Amino acid sequence: MQLLVKYNVIKSKVIGDRLSVLAGLLGLIILFPMQLVLAAGISSHSELASLGANPLGAGAIVSPTLANGRLAHRFLKAPPIHYLVYGRAGEPLQIIDSDGFLTGFITDVVNEVFEQSDITIIPIIKPIIRIKREMIQGHAKRWIAYALRSWESEGVWSNVSFARFASVDLLPYHLSLGYKKSSGDIDLQQLSQQGVVWIQGYRYPGTQALSDRYQFEFQRAKSHAAMLKMVEAGRVGFFMEHAPRMRHIMNKLEVDKNSYEFYSLAQEVPSTSITLLMSNDLGPEVIAFVNRRLTEMSRSGRIQELSHRYSLGG
Repeated sequence: MQLLVKYNVIKSKVIGDRLSVLAGLLGLIILFPMQLVLAAGISSHSELASLGANPLGAGAIVSPTLANGRLAHRFLKAPPIHYLVYGRAGEPLQIIDSDGFLTGFITDVVNEVFEQSDITIIPIIKPIIRIKREMIQGHAKRWIAYALRSWESEGVWSNVSFARFASVDLLPYHLSLGYKKSSGDIDLQQLSQQGVVWIQGYRYPGTQALSDRYQFEFQRAKSHAAMLKMVEAGRVGFFMEHAPRMRHIMNKLEVDKNSYEFYSLAQEVPSTSITLLMSNDLGPEVIAFVNRRLTEMSRSGRIQELSHRYSLGG
């Protein structure tokens, strides 16, 4: 086994003596490149920051739980890539469990894209508003994230010198209004009186026109769970989101899905899709590698399999 190309997934709970691990890793610097230290897995934010590996600042949470690349595609070697996680607003695309470990559809896709490479993935967790600001302002370096294809219509994301969208779409995405069946039939003219809640920091082409057309302002929630709870408590009449995504949240919170209706906004707001977005400083070789792996996974049906794991394939 070549130490340079095979790594284990290291979780903070099973690291044991962190100082011993760091001491051993630092001792390898004489024999191996610095990127090996990063690739071996760092058990805490403080340890990673001490190595200067967190360009997003001291406020970011670094999760050590995403699998590192290993074994195949040995020709492709690059410095670590930062996988941007949008806080707790990303479920079930990005799920942060109570112990801080990461799962979710996008996390699984990213993990499998790089699992046969010598590239280490370092997750960075921040609220979506902060992450998008740091992406746009150039403070984030060497990153990969998920995005809506419709973001391409927003000027900054369409700038190919700044970031590039993956060539493969991962999941169709359209918005619906969710509401309790007991509320009766939906009347869009009543949205201003009944209220609509949406995730804080989310933007979507066509939603402002929807708001203007029916003369209401979105109330905001920090997570999908919080959004659902607002409707459950009667604070608002509707939440707005991709229906399969909200059904996942209902399952998680043990809310009866049969007590809700979903009204498709396809006639009001254009549908789009979810894909990956990559900073241009990853370089053409890494970007091409990601697109190649996504194409392979799409053709084999693997992307669809992963989406069904989170009930997103409908």
